[in-house]
Amino acid sequence: MRSRARLLALAALFAVTTLPLTAQGRGGGGMGGGPMQRLGQLASLEQPMAGVEGITDAQKTSLGAIETKYRKELGEAAMSLRDLMMAAREAGTPPDMGEMRKVRDVMRDLRSKELAEARGVLTDAQRPKFDANVKAMLEEDAKREAEMRSRMGGAPPA
Repeated sequence: MRSRARLLALAALFAVTTLPLTAQGRGGGGMGGGPMQRLGQLASLEQPMAGVEGITDAQKTSLGAIETKYRKELGEAAMSLRDLMMAAREAGTPPDMGEMRKVRDVMRDLRSKELAEARGVLTDAQRPKFDANVKAMLEEDAKREAEMRSRMGGAPPA
């Protein structure tokens, strides 16, 4: 159990320490993308907006402002995760997974708010494509999380 917690801790540390760089476009996917590329997409509206037609300049400006706002907030939450990890490392103990889950939940909530704000900028004609993209993105995220949990021996205790 201790090695599983350590593995989760290392994975979380890797993830949160790369978020600020990748979210600002300075990290990258490299060798086919993977986790670093996914982290860079966390605050990005690129995937949800893919194929949405007829975006006006005013909409682009609004969407850019939304991305900027949430990139900052998500980056701050990621730094909180990093701080939890570093404190545990310095203490020589596993991280408090309950606290880490709380921060992760905050990050998910922020992402949901970002997507809702972005959707509000769109016209009725643009929303179906956006909604389909968001649905596909959420399904992909759920699949990735299930695969990761499966590789790690199941869901961590609540």
